[in-house]
Amino acid sequence: MVQYSLIFVNHYISTIYILIFTVSLATTIFTIPYIEKLGHDFKLIDLPNQRKQHNKPLVRVGGIGILAGYLIAYFGIGLSSYFFGNFIAKEEFLILTGTCLIAIFCIGFADDIIRLSPWTRLASEILVASYAWFNGMRIQVLDLSFNTDISNQIILIDSISFIITILWLVGLTNAINWMDGLDGLAAGLAAISCLYIAFFSNYFNNTTIACLALGMSGSCLGFLRYNINPARILMGDGGSYLLGFGVASLSILGCASKGFNGNSEALAMNIPICFLILFVPIVDMTKVIITRVSKGISPFFPDRNHIHHQLINLGLTQKKAVFLIYTISIWFGGLALFTLNIGSSIKLFLLPSSLLLYILLDYFYKHYRIR
Repeated sequence: MVQYSLIFVNHYISTIYILIFTVSLATTIFTIPYIEKLGHDFKLIDLPNQRKQHNKPLVRVGGIGILAGYLIAYFGIGLSSYFFGNFIAKEEFLILTGTCLIAIFCIGFADDIIRLSPWTRLASEILVASYAWFNGMRIQVLDLSFNTDISNQIILIDSISFIITILWLVGLTNAINWMDGLDGLAAGLAAISCLYIAFFSNYFNNTTIACLALGMSGSCLGFLRYNINPARILMGDGGSYLLGFGVASLSILGCASKGFNGNSEALAMNIPICFLILFVPIVDMTKVIITRVSKGISPFFPDRNHIHHQLINLGLTQKKAVFLIYTISIWFGGLALFTLNIGSSIKLFLLPSSLLLYILLDYFYKHYRIR
């Protein structure tokens, strides 16, 4: 009898996963044309310049459509929990992620409308991330293994936990924002990352986060219908902040096994898995910041040193550059899946090999770029 009950629950959860993904996808596809029209009516237009790849004015508030798809999925998860019990959704996760993502979207959307200063944006992001930490979205235990071995877990004191959590949430918010430099790039990377997060969330029995990640992935893919080169609409900072904070927070809550913080149970964030899933934006952001600081330039100073700009300088078209970055992201995410059932000697090889691939790409750009 228990076996049949488990089969029913698993079948039900799979059905919810499919519905959440499909509904968010369809909602975003349906709403984007209306948002595009409103953007033209209110003149919310992004004009071409030397740093940007598009050569015609485009509506810059497409992130509203991504948010719409995600919110529909969000409320669908809540209804599923209300009618069928809490084995699908944990209320505290829903409320916290929903509040934080709406808040971070509003910061980006305000920048799309009135152009906030970099320091205002940063302070606002830190405020939202701090709220998340004080309400339980925190990196408290680090799992440094691929097999959730408690002996490889590091317990952080609150002050260190706070700093690392803020750096993770704010850093990835800006990393995805910075990747929004080519048509379809940020949305595609977020969709890929969320699909991997959904898989690992389900693997670690964090079904709520799996649902949220699938909802966000569906929204991203719906947006790509209008954002693939040549783009009809841009997501703007509202959309990229939403996706950046989304993948950051969902990775904390989803890619986590059971850990122990003192005598109490806590979520142990799996660092190698999260690093591999989000390899491209993490390494790109780190490299760009180090390059800017080494030149005595502010980390917020815009330039064309991102990986996508380098690929364009090599002579690749936008579509080819985006496809290559998609491929790299999928490959590293695949490594994360692959590492669940392999020996420790291969695991030790994976992270250095991942970094080596990026170094080789960077070397290729510097020495063989087309002039």
